[in-house]
Amino acid sequence: MKKVSFKTLGCRLNQYETDALVTQFHQAGYKVVDYSQPADITVINTCTVTNQSDQKSRNTISHAARKNKSGLVVVTGCMANNHKEKLEANEKVTYVVDNERKSQIVPLIDAHFKGEMVHPDSFGKDVFGFETVDQSLHTRTSIKIQDGCDNFCTYCIVPSVRGKAVSRPQNQILDNVRRVVDNGFKEVVITGVNIGRYDADGQNMEGIIEKILGLPGDFRVRISSLEPDGFGPSSSFVYSERI
Repeated sequence: MKKVSFKTLGCRLNQYETDALVTQFHQAGYKVVDYSQPADITVINTCTVTNQSDQKSRNTISHAARKNKSGLVVVTGCMANNHKEKLEANEKVTYVVDNERKSQIVPLIDAHFKGEMVHPDSFGKDVFGFETVDQSLHTRTSIKIQDGCDNFCTYCIVPSVRGKAVSRPQNQILDNVRRVVDNGFKEVVITGVNIGRYDADGQNMEGIIEKILGLPGDFRVRISSLEPDGFGPSSSFVYSERI
């Protein structure tokens, strides 16, 4: 059984996507081990929003390569989008997988161990293509409802590395919540890049939260950080006993 470890830097969205990858690797027959342990594959989910986060990501890549000299080092996350060519030229890195293809890391690694020569870019883009979390590195789980941002603030690199704002279909979100509650999670965190701008299937941020709160089950809902411009001044859901 091949062993895989993970190191996550940056935002809560990265943490969610790492947890989803943990589930995918577990379901595919890999053994998930702590980052401190030897592993055949190390997945580094990077951040690039500041020079300091870039440096932390580079240091983590070097550490992973030293720690597992014969193992695969897979670099994904925002640094993989922002410095893709430099990372691909780094002999310490086996694969560079951008955010749009992050959910395809497991089939990429499967292909590698089957002896197939596959480039990450050969996989299709799907920012919502993750499995429902059942194996987590945390006691609670996140639900990704949105990705990307259209604000293009002068101080922020996020639109360049996460792309345009896109909202997850309502039925996928509600099904995801039902399944994680069935998997035993008692707390779900609503996350994304700019979740206040959620807009899909006729639902805005307020609407999708109210739909989630209407689901049966004993669970708590938390809302990740968001800009306040995407929802109204009298949002009833903030008074719910679930929050």
